[in-house]
Amino acid sequence: MLKRFRSRKNQTPLSLDEEAVVRLAYLAVLRREADVAGLATYRAAQRGGQDLAWLLDVLMRSKEFEALQASIASLAEQKTVPQVEAAHLLSQEPPMSVDPNCSDVELQALWDHVARTWSQLGNDEPHWSVLTQDQFRTEALDAVQLATFYDSGRFEVERLNTWLRRGGLPIRADAVCAEFGCGVGRITHSLARQYSQVIAFDVSAPHLRTADAWMETEGIGNVEFIQVTGKASLAALHDIDVFYSIIALQHSPPPIIVDVLEQAFAALRPGGYAFFQLPTFSTGYSYSAVEHLARLDQGVNAQGGNTSEMEVHFLPQSKVLELAHRAGLRTVEILPDMSVGNLDRWISTAFLLVRD
Repeated sequence: MLKRFRSRKNQTPLSLDEEAVVRLAYLAVLRREADVAGLATYRAAQRGGQDLAWLLDVLMRSKEFEALQASIASLAEQKTVPQVEAAHLLSQEPPMSVDPNCSDVELQALWDHVARTWSQLGNDEPHWSVLTQDQFRTEALDAVQLATFYDSGRFEVERLNTWLRRGGLPIRADAVCAEFGCGVGRITHSLARQYSQVIAFDVSAPHLRTADAWMETEGIGNVEFIQVTGKASLAALHDIDVFYSIIALQHSPPPIIVDVLEQAFAALRPGGYAFFQLPTFSTGYSYSAVEHLARLDQGVNAQGGNTSEMEVHFLPQSKVLELAHRAGLRTVEILPDMSVGNLDRWISTAFLLVRD
């Protein structure tokens, strides 16, 4: 367990005009909402003197725009309306076969696998493993890119606050927040400026060391870092007012996702809320812990790659709601989320739940 206790500092407010330009450019060119990293990157570029014409040119030269044009052409040939959302197109797909149950021994083996993978990533590419854009690779990470990386965390907390305001939930400065999958502290430092205490969990010691060093650089002292080594580590999730997790749960198999959510839901105090994101559907995805562990023994991960590569996992939305309702939580809002790609095959979902 790593601990630091330091002072807090204020933040600089957003420039809404720059943000609006980037969001509109994404909608016009890529036909989607701007992702957090792109928003931060292109806002920074505007501050550096780049104009709208430059931004549109960059987006139109991207591989994503090229793939989008090919997809639209293909849909046109099929006489399919291209504006139909991916989630609607996938609504006709059959359900996934996901078994989140396993023995305690199997569960620990899964925790060990996730820890090995992410500890290696934390050693090799700590920032890129959080936001997989080349500008955040170690060899490209200068002071400007590092500032852009951490600045993106502010957008995430502002999204949380927007959801809270829409749901009529208070933003309490004295609240205790638990963040699962804190990584190198990209969002942690912004959460720490909003809440009285943040308990930040991650499986990777290298990520936690990087996060701890950044908190020291920022003069933030109200964060406690906890390395998760298995189910027993989740006992530190108790008596919290906020549970927060973004682009983290998806990298753990369903038994671990269920494990974390059950503990987090039970840990919420009255009036506490959970805001988290995870992928809830994929075409062709199925899960069995026995089969997963057998493949790992053969050196193959869940996506068919090397066991040192990050995985993406899915838990049906119905299972998430079952866990929430069993824990006595009320659903405030659920929306499709843009935190993962492959929109033609995957659905990512953001949840806001509260204990009344």
